Amino acid sequence: MQRANESASASASASADKFEEEVGRVLEQARELHESGASLLWKISNEE
Repeated sequence: MQRANESASASASASADKFEEEVGRVLEQARELHESGASLLWKISNEE
């Protein structure tokens, strides 16, 4: 039974690592989107 618990724990740890990596990617994409939006708004406001 202990091996099953260790295996489940390792699997949960790997899932947590994958989740953390995905969250990091999403946050980076959000930053890039924010910067692009800010740049676009700046360009539009300076054209008028």
